[in-house]
Amino acid sequence: MSSHSREHGGGGGDCDVLSCIRLALSSGGFPIGDAAADASSSSVVTVDAASAMVSVTLPSSTSSSAGRVITFSSEAKSAYRSEKGRGARYSALALCICMTTPEVVALKSSMLSATAPTLIAASTAVRKRMPAEHAAGVVKYVDLKDLCLYLWGKNDTSECVDPAELKQPQTAQLAPSAAPEVDKPTAARKREKALRDRNTSLCCRSKTFDRIVALIDNADRSKAEAAKMVQEARNGHGHKGGAAGRHQQQASRGGRYEWTGDVQGNVEAAYWREALGEEAKDLEGIQTYGQTANVSSAAVVDLAPPSKRARSSQPHASSSMRYQQQANVKKVVRRPIIFVPAGYPQGSLLNMLNIKTFLEDGKFVDWANLVDSATEKKERIIVKRSYRKAKPVEYEIRDKVPQFADAGQRAEFWERIVAVCVSGAGWQFKDWPWKDERKESVDFLTTFAKVRGFQVRWRDDLPDERTRPWDVERLFMEKNSRHGDTSVMHRFWDVLDTHLKKRLANKNPTSSVILAL
Repeated sequence: MSSHSREHGGGGGDCDVLSCIRLALSSGGFPIGDAAADASSSSVVTVDAASAMVSVTLPSSTSSSAGRVITFSSEAKSAYRSEKGRGARYSALALCICMTTPEVVALKSSMLSATAPTLIAASTAVRKRMPAEHAAGVVKYVDLKDLCLYLWGKNDTSECVDPAELKQPQTAQLAPSAAPEVDKPTAARKREKALRDRNTSLCCRSKTFDRIVALIDNADRSKAEAAKMVQEARNGHGHKGGAAGRHQQQASRGGRYEWTGDVQGNVEAAYWREALGEEAKDLEGIQTYGQTANVSSAAVVDLAPPSKRARSSQPHASSSMRYQQQANVKKVVRRPIIFVPAGYPQGSLLNMLNIKTFLEDGKFVDWANLVDSATEKKERIIVKRSYRKAKPVEYEIRDKVPQFADAGQRAEFWERIVAVCVSGAGWQFKDWPWKDERKESVDFLTTFAKVRGFQVRWRDDLPDERTRPWDVERLFMEKNSRHGDTSVMHRFWDVLDTHLKKRLANKNPTSSVILAL
């Protein structure tokens, strides 16, 4: 290494580790190296485990001069923050281990189009190379793609980089092949990404809009009932027989009901009849709101006084009467239903093979160990819950939506769904009723507001990016220990109970289903 000038940059020198590694890698150097590498090697990033130091070889500023070698402590913090910019800063060791992993280097030309399985494999390789004592600081899967694109110079900026911590090297420059001048607004729009959509912007675990929707529905229903009653009253008064016919005949002979054909006039007439009694006949033929009545041309429509209207056969559509009508709806008691993924899901530890023993006894058995011993496939399973119950309560477990005989049966079925264990695959909900018509896809916001979602996974599994925007409760199992299975089962029932309390508080009074809880 005699042809290189060596400096120490870990103590707050003229550059930081992130800028140095980015400058070295974006210049085209091959990043893999270690302390035993030959001086003529093309390595630009090396890790010396013995001295707990990392070395970065910067490109030479001129074609005739040698590059600078800057060393950093393995614990030196970079300007790149983990967990999409919300976590702690990565150390120099974490960055060097990541960028010298062969599986990561192999993605340099295809990182932009890398698939999730490829990134997971690369992230796993990085985690295996990280020393055990520094495992907590390893580069995470969610940051791998953005970090690599930034350090390779393919992205000019990153939302995870803290600008206050960046210190550019003073004696070196980025490679001449840097991005050309572009229109900044256009470039900014290309880098924009949707952080919120309908399924994420209104996600709130503590509130739903069901009660507001029910109020609007009740208001519309009241208006329709009132309009119907008015129409029936008019049709009844137009009939020539009965009391209404006698009143109209009296009006044609100049009786007390010959007041005005105007609706407002009839309301006034009813008021004065109620207030003045027999003396109200002195007001006959007079419009009390300002004009004389044209009795001969008026189309007489009689409206009984309030005292008589109260005894009418058509009662007023009050809110108490509506709730009385709702109370008359025939109620049926049904078991609540819990859905699990169909078949042998890769994103969920629960299915029809092992759900019964887990929810009843808190004993988890990997469904992969039960496949060979499984007999005939059942359409549904009955689980008896004893946790926090004086006597067992039955829940119905299903993994597929059945065929319905009519719309009423279908509506009743979906009112019984209280929970769903998700695998992460969107097709699990293809037969569910709540759809986003604009995107012709599942409306996950409404789905998980009505039905409590759960995802049960191993604790050391990588985060499932597919379910990140979903409002589901994530439950984690230990791979090599079964002591915590019962507490996970208790957590499942406690979360479901909290959801059911909110759901029952906002329940539509006209619902015909009562859950046997």
